[in-house]
Amino acid sequence: SVLSPVYVDNSLWSKQVELPLDKKVALASAIVIGKLKNQLNLIKYYHKYHKNILGKLNEKYVEVNLKIDKNITKAQQFESQSEDYSKELMTFEAQGAVAYWAYIRELLADDEIDFIRREHQGATDLMNSMLNYGYAILYARVWKTILAAKLNPSIGVIHTEQNGKPTLVFDVVEIFRAQTVDRVVISIIQKKLPVKVHNGLLTEPTKRILIRGLLERLNRYEKCRGEELTLSQIILKQSQEIAGFINGEIKTFKPYVAKW
Repeated sequence: SVLSPVYVDNSLWSKQVELPLDKKVALASAIVIGKLKNQLNLIKYYHKYHKNILGKLNEKYVEVNLKIDKNITKAQQFESQSEDYSKELMTFEAQGAVAYWAYIRELLADDEIDFIRREHQGATDLMNSMLNYGYAILYARVWKTILAAKLNPSIGVIHTEQNGKPTLVFDVVEIFRAQTVDRVVISIIQKKLPVKVHNGLLTEPTKRILIRGLLERLNRYEKCRGEELTLSQIILKQSQEIAGFINGEIKTFKPYVAKW
């Protein structure tokens, strides 16, 4: 992206830097709550098709529901007067993620992909490679909407400032990971589509299948606060609402939460 000096002059960058601590905590908490609720609703979405299956999956479903619900409540009640508030919030997010991926592992146990745990950079198995590739596409989409909302992508409220890293992009992506990328990847695997890795990398046909699935998901309409919007439009709307919150035009930021 190329930005003109005029664009920067008319941006919200200075307001992001000067954002009061209570507003940072409120925005960060809302993002974590949005992520946890979207993870929980994706679990509910898939489980409704497997609810008649007895055994480990049902047991894991009950256990995971309780754990994620507990961390949602903690995030909703969270207050802090410390600049290190994000560490505690990230604990809630991390505990929720452990429970979430434990259910996904059980859900995919009979799909012959040997998904053991969530791995980030350097992953060579099929599931993690597809997730990481999908998240890279989502990062680019979110980055574009953040710039469109005249926000600085490098001034986040959850992820700590890192030189040259778009920490606000990392923050906003958290709201959409589960319902955009995870949902598509799980669906591809459960439909037994011909996806595979070769020498630790996704094959070109696999990338095409994944990209097609992600584009269909991003362009699918759903109801959002009384409007019919595509998921791409919702991502833009959320970035604009964050800008409105930082600018003082919106009192409370409400994260997108998908229906199940």
